[in-house]
Amino acid sequence: MKMNFKPLGLVAAVAAATAGYAGIASAQGPNGAIAGNGLGDLAIVPYYTVQSDFVTGVHITNTSGLTQVVKLRMRRAKDSMDAMDINVILSPYDVWTGFLDDSSGSIVLATDDNSCTAPIRADGRFTMPGIYAAGAQEGYIEVIAMASADSSQPISQAALHDSDGVPADCGAVAENFFSRFNGSGPANGVGNVDNHTTYQLWDCDDNSQTPDTACGSTYVGSDDVLRVSYFVRDAASGLEFGSDAIHITGFQPANGSSGAMMSNQEKGIFSGDPTGFDYPDLNGGLPLDGQRTLAGGAFDTLRANMGISTVLNDWSTASERNVATDWVVTFPGQYAMLDQPLYFLELLGIVECGKPN
Repeated sequence: MKMNFKPLGLVAAVAAATAGYAGIASAQGPNGAIAGNGLGDLAIVPYYTVQSDFVTGVHITNTSGLTQVVKLRMRRAKDSMDAMDINVILSPYDVWTGFLDDSSGSIVLATDDNSCTAPIRADGRFTMPGIYAAGAQEGYIEVIAMASADSSQPISQAALHDSDGVPADCGAVAENFFSRFNGSGPANGVGNVDNHTTYQLWDCDDNSQTPDTACGSTYVGSDDVLRVSYFVRDAASGLEFGSDAIHITGFQPANGSSGAMMSNQEKGIFSGDPTGFDYPDLNGGLPLDGQRTLAGGAFDTLRANMGISTVLNDWSTASERNVATDWVVTFPGQYAMLDQPLYFLELLGIVECGKPN
């Protein structure tokens, strides 16, 4: 989507888009249906912006008694590519808040929240890499439940907040998201093994944070327990609007370990690691685990239930009303319809229209 309009036009446009999703809130399907109760295992913030003086805030609430691992991903408007990608680990009934702005000259996801993240940033500031920032001043946000863990798992113990709201050991939590590709068992250190198993340094005998070995956590799929909301604020004028995200139910099959979608936060499929941060996405979970076998693919089902099988365009030019809009609304998941390796080669100028230059 590309937008160039005055603040009131922005409010009206996003309100209209949100109303359109609300109109199909009762959509039904085998999975990926729009939630009617504001809870889901997938949520989509339909628009973020840091243009001009705008900032965008996001709130994620875990309404369950299990630890939830959540993928938080900014998709840039230019082409729906992954512009910034982190994991948030929420203790039972935990709330995480953050906001996007570019007042520093870079696009930054900032949080003063104590909840653990992977990767860790001591100052709570995640700067979008410059290579991805072009065309990312606006876009949409995916919030995907990757997996849940009960209180006996080391990751849950390390992520649990004390009476002051401080997790026991976010460093140990982050170890679960290192890459252990082609490894198996504690002897190979900490990190992600597959969609439902990770390791961290922990005292496996008495469940304390004094490490004595690499101790494994196991995960199951998440139920519809996430509540996500957002706001967009013009810091100069004070104009603000916000809403609940679009919540999707049953996107992740919550049927034991086969429903979990754990991945590491270091490498990705283009570096030869198909259990990397690229997943999960709107097209499914990890390709090696084969747990996503929905007829027609997860994205096709989701797209149909969201009523976004077509792209809608809108524009307006009326100088007398102070309106100048060049607006193309793209739907979430555009990237799932691309031959991504070929697309990246075209962006680099190596090929043109699928052929070498």
